[in-house]
Amino acid sequence: MPMAEVRKTRSAVIQKLDELLQHSSDQQAAQQLNALGFTNWKGDAFTTKRVSYVRRLYGLKSCADRLRDQGFLTGDELAQQLGVSLSQVHALGRTGVLPRQRCGGSERERCLYAPLNGAVLANGRGGRYRSKRPTLIRAQPSGQEAV
Repeated sequence: MPMAEVRKTRSAVIQKLDELLQHSSDQQAAQQLNALGFTNWKGDAFTTKRVSYVRRLYGLKSCADRLRDQGFLTGDELAQQLGVSLSQVHALGRTGVLPRQRCGGSERERCLYAPLNGAVLANGRGGRYRSKRPTLIRAQPSGQEAV
């Protein structure tokens, strides 16, 4: 066999990697491929760098790109849409008020936020005894149709 064929990544690995990238970062995909027993052409375990290289070589979209295609927003975009600061968006994401999806592989993982689809952020209020957290009010579907 030619050396180019020997070094080529097997189609089963590419197919599995494409499935894993639906909800995993490159680092998580590498760990899962290794756990499933997949290796590269040398028989070595996959690394984050190798998964990233194979992903780009075969034209597979990253987890972040797939989420962006579904309408997910960055923290800056959501902050502008809601009219709040970026730190407020991150705080609301950490507390679970704003739904978010992690798509990075480092310790400081990058998050993308789910589209609001007409939902409105209701401000909370501070107070010594009865503080109230901000909440997200979902838009109710209208029974009226547009003409």
